Amino acid sequence: MHLVVAGLRYKTATIDIREQVAFSESEVAQALPRIRLLPGVRECALLTTCNRTECYMVCDDPLLAVQSLKLFLSQDKGFDVQRHRRAFFTLMYEDAVLHLFRVASGLDSLILGEGQILAQVKEAWQLAQRSKTQGILLDRLFQCAVTVGKRVRSETGIAQRDASVSQAALSFVMQRLPNFHQQTIAVIGGGKMAEILLEELICQLSPPQKEQLMLVNRSEARLQELTAKYGVRGAGWAEIDAVLAKATVVFVATGAPHIILSAARLQQAGVCTREESPLTIVDISVPRNVEPEAAHLPGVQLYNTDSLAELDQGLDALSAGLPPGTLLHVDRILEEEYKAFHHWQIGQPARDAITRLRAKVEDIRQHEAASYTDAGTCPPSISGYDQLIEQVSRSLVNKILHEPTVRLKETGRYPEEVQHYAAFLAYLFDAEAQQPLPRRLPLLQVRLN
Repeated sequence: MHLVVAGLRYKTATIDIREQVAFSESEVAQALPRIRLLPGVRECALLTTCNRTECYMVCDDPLLAVQSLKLFLSQDKGFDVQRHRRAFFTLMYEDAVLHLFRVASGLDSLILGEGQILAQVKEAWQLAQRSKTQGILLDRLFQCAVTVGKRVRSETGIAQRDASVSQAALSFVMQRLPNFHQQTIAVIGGGKMAEILLEELICQLSPPQKEQLMLVNRSEARLQELTAKYGVRGAGWAEIDAVLAKATVVFVATGAPHIILSAARLQQAGVCTREESPLTIVDISVPRNVEPEAAHLPGVQLYNTDSLAELDQGLDALSAGLPPGTLLHVDRILEEEYKAFHHWQIGQPARDAITRLRAKVEDIRQHEAASYTDAGTCPPSISGYDQLIEQVSRSLVNKILHEPTVRLKETGRYPEEVQHYAAFLAYLFDAEAQQPLPRRLPLLQVRLN
């Protein structure tokens, strides 16, 4: 079985491209079973965030699986694969493993050490489990990735920068508006990202600003829940024009898959005439919720998630403020966990062979034991005859299989031999053999660029 990851990420695709293949949680649940049925795909999981849409696949034929995925995205999302072929990335084998480990660690995030991504990796794993599209290999891979993410956060200083896109958006605005504490702020949305923004704003704003902070959401129930929890003012969607007319900074963070603030709507709210108090809009939704043409309106400054890249530029900026040796420590963790995963992976054929061997022998044992314990064949003079046959037969099986089991597990440490032993065992005992693993590539040096 071959391991492949393919898709789009912020390093290869700008937001106008990424948003074309963005999936909501409900869309992921619908897409996974369909991807699983694509030619060449055995297992699949879909990781989709504001910075990436990545499909992890276990497949017989990597090239066929990737081409099938591209065709799926073309048909399901209307994505022009040929036009955006340079934005589409594919990684295989060890590269795919290390990539997920880096993602879970927050090393491949727009903001180094991003806190939300580990939870998003868990959610992708859980969605694949609920959709029954993950198997032994992907299950183990995501389990190891979560372990890596936890270790990196608990053992290194990256946890000190446990930031999210929402927090980065706030930092971004604070850097660009020296008079930030004089601004009137509104948040549009009611999901996790919007709630994180509210939490951060409550900590950052002055008492007069907190009194003016407004939350806008379409759901009345969610609006009441959040306004009560954070003590902010709430407004329904019918009041959006009044909110836009009053606010000087607007954060947009909704799960809507379409534009909710058009240039025409902003003009209608009168923002174009506000020369003395221009409107700053930060749209951190993917797909974007603010029409890009709004950036051309007078009196409007529009930013999106790609704008946040300005907060961290280059390796020196990424590592600034971290304790000495942090990134080297992260590299060691990734290498240790990769080696553990690889050892498990190359030993999997041995474990499969042992499982098949024991199942085969157990079938024989049960059949033979039953022939001696059927009604009318038990000697009446022997008490507990059935239990005796069961105990003796199980003991014999365990003793006979002990040495082959130990030897086969030891062989699992040698990838060049384990396939031969597994295939030979399958032939001797007429047990179905697994497909061979791909040839192991050299361990790659973990890099941050």
